[in-house]
Amino acid sequence: MRFKHQFILIFLVLVVVGSATAKTENKAEDTLDPRWVLAVAKNTGSCGIMQEMISFQQKTKMQGGDDFVTRFLQTESARRGIAVNQMFDECNDSIAKYGDLWQFMDPQAQQTRP
Repeated sequence: MRFKHQFILIFLVLVVVGSATAKTENKAEDTLDPRWVLAVAKNTGSCGIMQEMISFQQKTKMQGGDDFVTRFLQTESARRGIAVNQMFDECNDSIAKYGDLWQFMDPQAQQTRP
């Protein structure tokens, strides 16, 4: 059921986003670019996975898990060409933008807009 919900959301984003507008700090224009929306969603998802890895290790204290998580985060940040703390800052930013996009796409919120 969750997959169906995600598919519908992506479909709505792609159909509606061409005419939708929203102000964002990191965009030069006001029109939402579907590729930007997908990039925010992808980054938010990868950040969620990293967050779950950290949480899992904190709860289970699996032997060698701390080293694995640390090396994974360092490798991922190096692949992105940024420091680990900058990657976490970008994650926080993506999560906030995803929340804004989610709210923007909410049909009930659309009805209450001025």
